[in-house]
Amino acid sequence: MSKKITNFRKRPVPVEALQWKDNQREMYDFITGDTEGYMQYSGEYFRIDHEKVRGGLHIKTNVSYYTPVPFEYYVIKDAYGQFTVMPPEEFKRTHIKIHNLDKEKVAEKKSDRNEDLQKMKKIIKIFNMQGVTETMLDIFSEYWEKDSKLTIQDFIEMAEAEMECWEPN
Repeated sequence: MSKKITNFRKRPVPVEALQWKDNQREMYDFITGDTEGYMQYSGEYFRIDHEKVRGGLHIKTNVSYYTPVPFEYYVIKDAYGQFTVMPPEEFKRTHIKIHNLDKEKVAEKKSDRNEDLQKMKKIIKIFNMQGVTETMLDIFSEYWEKDSKLTIQDFIEMAEAEMECWEPN
């Protein structure tokens, strides 16, 4: 019995990264999360040792105890708060810059999306109670497919407009 080989694609996971360019304060804030305190020569995830590398920065990674960070290299913090160090050529080949998201706007969009989904559930329930057939829903679906710019909100408005025309039970 042979095992079937399956192909996988690595999931894109957003990471934070900062290029080391003798930007000590910015790097210190990035590594420690402490934007107010005095800079130290060592901490939980870093130490400074000028004898081993220009700039002196060493990062604690999951690969080695402390990894020297040459100038121009990127320090990457993953979703778990672990650090890695990567040369600029490799970083640019393997990472794509994403826009910084305003966390409040993201939460607001998520809330709006949840609200839209709740409205959709309500509409489906009402359609079901009114005996709306699958054919009628297919008509909505076809209309939606014709115009790829339609949003869930547009669909909700179309469904609500349709329901306004119904006679009350």
